[in-house]
Amino acid sequence: MSKLTLPFAPNSRWKYSNLGFSILGAVVEAVSELTYETYIQKHVCQKLGMDLTSSELTKTIKDQLTVGYGRKLPSKNREAFPLIETNAMASATGLTSNVRDLLKFMSAQFKGNIILLAETSKQEMRKIGWKNAKDGINQALGLRTFKSGGHTIYYHSGGFQGYRCNIAFDVNRNIGVVILTSVIEIDPKDYSSLAFNIINYFLKNPLLFPKPGLAKYEGIYRDIWEDSAVLASGKNLIGFYPNSFEPLSRAVILKPIKKDVFEMTGSDEVEGAGELAYFNLDKNNQVNRVRWGATYSDRLHV
Repeated sequence: MSKLTLPFAPNSRWKYSNLGFSILGAVVEAVSELTYETYIQKHVCQKLGMDLTSSELTKTIKDQLTVGYGRKLPSKNREAFPLIETNAMASATGLTSNVRDLLKFMSAQFKGNIILLAETSKQEMRKIGWKNAKDGINQALGLRTFKSGGHTIYYHSGGFQGYRCNIAFDVNRNIGVVILTSVIEIDPKDYSSLAFNIINYFLKNPLLFPKPGLAKYEGIYRDIWEDSAVLASGKNLIGFYPNSFEPLSRAVILKPIKKDVFEMTGSDEVEGAGELAYFNLDKNNQVNRVRWGATYSDRLHV
């Protein structure tokens, strides 16, 4: 350590450091006179009921931990990574958990929840110390932020060989998402952003109990370009692209005008706005195809 030099002057810019978080774990041990694992179990996991979270690979966790895989390379199968103890670097990259436990941890960050931290401490954590005007992602203490629908979303990402994760939450609305993956080339933060795009849309436009007969049109439809999803809500249908990273930004409302025919409405950015959608039924009266304007999409049976 004494031979290491800082790449930048202190507080001049932000830079992530696994070594820095490992040192913080050592500081926790020195101050508390407990091992890092004992400390987080006593002061975090037990308080929140996080029964399957640990910085050590216990037998219980090993028995339930999914296999982590490497990138999909041309003409090769994904590499399955072995389980590895991170030891002294556990505070940087050695935590194993599941969605249920991480939701409990995330809820402790919400306003009004003081099981772990006082509101003043959480406010201090959320103060922006480094702003990034280029991509709008700002850095706080252990948290970053991005914007979604005008709302500030706080998030933290992590990863180890074969695994990546992201928790993202809105403290003003007390909502959030947890994304866990067992492959390393997928950025889970992208999927958190996608999830908030969906959340924002349906908080503003709640799904309504569909009018009788509309549910038969629901499903996933596929053409040579992309997949489309159709949901029934109230007296209309909602169409969107589920595989895009802002799937509801170009949502189209399909208003029935006659049997199996709907008018597509939406903003100027919506493809096909003002045109008609024709649903085709097979001999069993099941929807099997739709024509959006001039494009045909086949319904997937999943």
